[in-house]
Amino acid sequence: MVAFFLSAFWAMQVTAVVLIKWGSTAPERWWYGFLLGNLFGAPSMLLAMKVYQRMNPNIALALAAGGSFLFAQLAMAWLFHSRPTSLQWVGLAVIGAGMVLAAGAGTKAGS
Repeated sequence: MVAFFLSAFWAMQVTAVVLIKWGSTAPERWWYGFLLGNLFGAPSMLLAMKVYQRMNPNIALALAAGGSFLFAQLAMAWLFHSRPTSLQWVGLAVIGAGMVLAAGAGTKAGS
């Protein structure tokens, strides 16, 4: 069940970031991007709370924040045709590796 909440959180976070970026591409879209982005971003915190409820908070934070950052970067590169440098790709790989290492530490709910 935690995988569902985590995946849904990542999807909503990526959607929020993409909409906010989209809104920033033209003045007439500014408020649309802001409002639509927050329509996805704010409720995603409820999913984050479900993840925290089911996992050690340190691991939950590593997976939730790391994954949303990683997937948002990939989505932005793909949708907005940004060209990450080689060093930036290495950074994304390190984040992914850190998530794997953190997840391997255990996932029981903690205090």
